Amino acid sequence: MALACEGIRVLDVGQGYGAIPGMVLADYGADVIKVEPPGGESYRGKPAFPQWNRGKKGLVLNLKTKEGRGAAQALARSCDVVIENFRPGVAERLGIGYEELSKLNPGLVYLSISGFGQRGKYRGYKAYEGIVAARCGQHVIQNGYRGDEPHYDAIFKCSFGASFLGLIGILSALRAREKFGLGQKVESSMVQANFVYSYGGIRAETPELTRRLSNTQGRDPHNVGVGYRIAQCNDGKWIQSGSSADPRIFPNMMRALGITEYFEDSRFTGGAPRFKSDEDRDYLISLIDAAYKKKTLEEWIKLFEEHDAAYGVFMTTQEFMDYPQVRHNGQVIEIEDPQVGRTEQIGPLVTFAGQTWQARGPAPLLGQHTEEVLSSLATSEESAPARLSGASNGPLPDGALNGVTILDLAAWAAAPGGPGLLADLGARVIKVEPPDGDPMGRNVNELFFRVNRGKERLAVDLKSAEGKDIVYRLAEKADVLLHNFRPGVPERLGLDYETLRKINPPLVYLYAASFGSSGPDAQRPAFDALISAMAGGEVLQAGEGNPPQQRQTTDHSALLSAAVAILLGLRARDLTGEGQYLETTMLCGAGYLLSDDFIRYEGKPPRPVPDKGQYGLGPLYRLYRAKDGWVFLAALTEEEWSHFCDAADRNAWKDDQRFKANESRSAHKEELVALLGPLFTERTAREWEEIFQAQDVPCVVASETWSDFVLDAWDGGSDRAITSFTYPEVGIVQQHGQNVDLLKTPGTAGVCQTMGASTPALLAEIGYGPEQIEELRDREIVAWAEA
Repeated sequence: MALACEGIRVLDVGQGYGAIPGMVLADYGADVIKVEPPGGESYRGKPAFPQWNRGKKGLVLNLKTKEGRGAAQALARSCDVVIENFRPGVAERLGIGYEELSKLNPGLVYLSISGFGQRGKYRGYKAYEGIVAARCGQHVIQNGYRGDEPHYDAIFKCSFGASFLGLIGILSALRAREKFGLGQKVESSMVQANFVYSYGGIRAETPELTRRLSNTQGRDPHNVGVGYRIAQCNDGKWIQSGSSADPRIFPNMMRALGITEYFEDSRFTGGAPRFKSDEDRDYLISLIDAAYKKKTLEEWIKLFEEHDAAYGVFMTTQEFMDYPQVRHNGQVIEIEDPQVGRTEQIGPLVTFAGQTWQARGPAPLLGQHTEEVLSSLATSEESAPARLSGASNGPLPDGALNGVTILDLAAWAAAPGGPGLLADLGARVIKVEPPDGDPMGRNVNELFFRVNRGKERLAVDLKSAEGKDIVYRLAEKADVLLHNFRPGVPERLGLDYETLRKINPPLVYLYAASFGSSGPDAQRPAFDALISAMAGGEVLQAGEGNPPQQRQTTDHSALLSAAVAILLGLRARDLTGEGQYLETTMLCGAGYLLSDDFIRYEGKPPRPVPDKGQYGLGPLYRLYRAKDGWVFLAALTEEEWSHFCDAADRNAWKDDQRFKANESRSAHKEELVALLGPLFTERTAREWEEIFQAQDVPCVVASETWSDFVLDAWDGGSDRAITSFTYPEVGIVQQHGQNVDLLKTPGTAGVCQTMGASTPALLAEIGYGPEQIEELRDREIVAWAEA
């Protein structure tokens, strides 16, 4: 079978996390040319470099010279895709900006990844993860062991998310190019990635309603949500509950814990948890914490498995690599790297049935293929537009994915969030849910809107013959179907791939699993918190020496993975003319998010972890209290340290032997913190940001909220960066808009429908008459909420 990205040529100038899109494209057959400056990119010595650059050809070009620029431009003529993550304006100064390259190659898809976007006040700010997270209010909402103060947000979700959003943009733009014959620029930013990962970013008509819809976590590091409670067992070990508000799994947890009061006390429902007051919630938490103290971790694991309750054990990412289910899924592969030797790395993002995947080779040595690549320029006159087939010059659609129909049978957020991203880009997404609605919709909040906006909602009983027939009729005309049922359920429902491919042979069928379709833990129930615990995120977030704490990120990584999987499946179908069966998992998505440490080789340095106080990773990459509020400082290079001392009027520090170099500053970090702490209290957070940014020193306010920043202050997005819609019993809601910008086919963030709102129209579309529709509703085969 053809790999999904065969025939695509990529000029990859992305550094650090910006190399990830090129890695995935290379994994699926693309010819990726990695461009580095003389001496190599700054990430070349980092542990993740061999992984993020595997399968690429290595080319050294000095883009500051006429010869280097000319070679890059000549290469761009023969490429389908260019990837760069310079600060805005740098690519243009180097002669490889979109405007210049697109004149040479009108079919070019050009991805530009930035921190704060290509426009606006913040475009020039250096895009360190901690800086973007600070300006986006993430340190403020991150809980921890210092109460209400800001805590360093340790997961590099903005950097990773911007790269995956860029990959989604590339694949969507390639699809539009092949249909309509024109390339375009794609823009993703770390701020937009925060749209995907952060709760909040929403505003309702009253502050109280905004707080409720924002769904931000409380300050307890062990979680104020009873279903996701982190608790200590009898043997001192910690366990992550993972039952959330599921109406079946949560009661299973209560039974396993022996909390019979939950089913007998009128304050509780006995089903999914609902509380009349915070006091009732806190009382139940006290019962849960007390119950866990009665048995050891191993005893609780056995009980939870007997009761089909969800749980997670805490691991580091390195330990996660040895988790038997991860190994069973093929998510750990071996590659012999020419610089560090034998490595174990993350496996494929998506598996294709009937296709044996293997990595296309190690990361290149510096400049390894320079002569080979440059010599090919003299013999190749073909450009990307010449290789287009079936393209037309008609008007472009509003969305790159117009004409793609996706049946979304998934529940919660990890899987259906993927089609949600694609709906923003023009795909028609039909959400199929039970007659009483998606379980997440029983507690409408920002995440629910984000996952489901732009979808048509069909409420149907899939256990009935009539309900299955409705889905069969829709599947006959669909391009994609995805679900996240546990293994065996699709077969019992008659919605497995073998059944549906008979109805629609070209169907792309994605199983967006939690643990996988087979293996030792395939049948376990899964929720975000427990996968986050197992993958290493919650141990990392806790800081040095602290117990593990809440840090949920894996729903978001899984939905990004699902979106990429769908687009790869569509490409494979278009190449082969055949339907595709695909799988990806929450475990895999978590591994990719944490891929800075999901790699192993002899001599690999340990991952940096936050200090015990959860301020940051060192004296020059951490939070500081200002005269009012907080700032985050990221002065990691010698140049930034020098400029910092100048701007702070502390020139003597540059000559202090303790602080003259990175190594000595690290050796004397406590002394440096002791000096910097009082310094920052001399001025307000906003004053420090203005002073330091004027000298190009990365330092920003770290005490404003995400909603205030994205809805009021941020001006780096397109005119579709913010959207608004009305929802019953909520009113007008303002929320972030596009997660990735395709400048010629941008798409539109749609409204969020009520449960089953499209049911009558969809039934009519597939041939049901008004009387039949009403009969199906009367028999509770289908449902919809009254307007």
